[in-house]
Amino acid sequence: MKCFFVFITLLIAFAVASAPEDAAATLDLEVTESFLTSLISNDVPLSNSSNPQIGGTSLEDSLKPLPNLDGYYRFDVRIGKDSTHIGTLRKGRMFKRMYSALKTCGIAYKDSSIPGFCSDDRPECPDHCRIEQIVYSKDGHWASDSHIALRINFSYFDIKHHPKIQDLGFRIVARIFELMTMQGNNCLFHDFPWTRRTLLCSVADKVELAFPINGGLIQGILDVELTWSKKTGKDTFKCQGNTEGDVDAMMWTDFRDPLSNAMAWPAKQILPFVFCAEDNCFKQDLKIGEPWHEGKGCKTIDWPVGCDPGLTGPSSNPKLNCPPPRR
Repeated sequence: MKCFFVFITLLIAFAVASAPEDAAATLDLEVTESFLTSLISNDVPLSNSSNPQIGGTSLEDSLKPLPNLDGYYRFDVRIGKDSTHIGTLRKGRMFKRMYSALKTCGIAYKDSSIPGFCSDDRPECPDHCRIEQIVYSKDGHWASDSHIALRINFSYFDIKHHPKIQDLGFRIVARIFELMTMQGNNCLFHDFPWTRRTLLCSVADKVELAFPINGGLIQGILDVELTWSKKTGKDTFKCQGNTEGDVDAMMWTDFRDPLSNAMAWPAKQILPFVFCAEDNCFKQDLKIGEPWHEGKGCKTIDWPVGCDPGLTGPSSNPKLNCPPPRR
């Protein structure tokens, strides 16, 4: 780095020596050297050739084509990367327990509240909903003296204009958790003494729906978090891969038509964006009656899965009606 600045200084000195000797053309070498010295002493990088950045975005990312979402409705499904143990809750049982808990915990019941609006700071909503008797291994033995807590960080659906959308939102989230329990890498068999083999599963600790987030007023948000009363083991849940891909396929094939019916939007204009998200993608400054405000530091995806024209290989779903690139 210092050699680089010495080289620049010599170039400037040469320019000064060869420049005309009038006040307008004379370079202040002393000031320039002082400035360069201050840069060196503070280790200020001028560039990073291995990862060039433009305004916090890599040069490679800045050159990628972006989709033209004019006339489309972006429907985000964000799945947390951390895990929560849920024991033997699987498939239909997981759906029923989650759907029931969402209907109990995700609706504000006070007359003065906005219909269906819950957040983690509104006292008219339950602090959390428990699902009891979660099976786990206690020193190698079968035990069920534990529970999972469903916490609603934010729940709002415009049921005044779209009365079907709240229940559909609850069903979508319950189906997402159900689908996680159907992935082999999220479940593990345990051989407890005096009992048959038991399959214990883990799911994502967070899931959020939000739509539309590409313009206009927010019509629906459901941000939920699951925590187990014990300590979940590491590497018991994997979001990227089968979970992410299967949730994405489910959104395209099973829920675009119901969403179209509930929201009176053309199905072909509803674009699911499903991705595994870091924690800061679940923290937004949300206000009813305003457009979407993305959380600070959240890195989302630009294209629906299988639509990015910058990726090689076949689309994950050739029937996708992908948006065109922005010109």
